[in-house]
Amino acid sequence: MVRKIDHIDIRVSDLAEAERFFATLGMEVLRRMPAPRNSLEMKLPGDNQVVFEIRLKKESEPCGIAHVGFEIDAAEDVEALEQAGLSFSGKNRFVPASGRTVSNFTDTDGGKWQLTIAQKEDESNG
Repeated sequence: MVRKIDHIDIRVSDLAEAERFFATLGMEVLRRMPAPRNSLEMKLPGDNQVVFEIRLKKESEPCGIAHVGFEIDAAEDVEALEQAGLSFSGKNRFVPASGRTVSNFTDTDGGKWQLTIAQKEDESNG
């Protein structure tokens, strides 16, 4: 089931300005993802820190937190949560840019959430 917070997805109007802001807080860039994703991942120094995916917002989107992603162990966890009553708008979609498999759902008030499965090291090497 849910193990920890994997990432927090934040929409911004100016990616370079946001990078400078978060760097001021001591965050470091982990990865840059070009168009069409237009985002970067940053975290505080040290092990086991939450990743902030900072993404350039689309014209129709507001700035701010778009969703929180929780790390899970396997796709079977998504199925178990679906059987427990969660309704998913997308399930087990692999995102090559981030190396995560994601499943999206909303809470009872329409808030957006995500479950993620990180690609294992041995899977990324072929």
